[in-house]
Amino acid sequence: MIISPSNILRIIRAILILTMVWFLANRSIAAEQITTTSSTSHAISEWVSLIQSTQGSSKKIKDVTELSSFFSQLDVAAINSIDSDAIDKIAALLEDDNDDIRRCAAQMLGRIGPHAKRAVPALEKALKPLIGTGVIIPATGNLASDIIVTISNITDQPPSDMKLPRK
Repeated sequence: MIISPSNILRIIRAILILTMVWFLANRSIAAEQITTTSSTSHAISEWVSLIQSTQGSSKKIKDVTELSSFFSQLDVAAINSIDSDAIDKIAALLEDDNDDIRRCAAQMLGRIGPHAKRAVPALEKALKPLIGTGVIIPATGNLASDIIVTISNITDQPPSDMKLPRK
């Protein structure tokens, strides 16, 4: 039996899809295992890369929500072991068009705390187009106030003492 090149490509594509489905289905198991290893940063970097390559807003939101949920389960030692590459990749999610994705990215950076200080410029850049006139009420619960709270958590300065970027 001779298999044509187009059929070989279909088989390879099917194998890749099945592998990805398996990976996504078993991600919660992998998340539990990651917390006990020293590869937390690498796993987060890979997860963010997967999110960035995902097509479709609803799928992307689901993936970033799962990463955020994983993040909330990390202990202090795991959070403190997150390297600058992983922080930069999370900060890159602040450039996404979707507010929910940017909000999750900001919350993850806020959870990292002062260790994520290198992400403050990306947070300020994400905040700049949201502040408009510069009048923000932190209690509104919008993306701008979430970013302000994150910057506050990272820099250890209350939002009222911050110099907000202006348009």
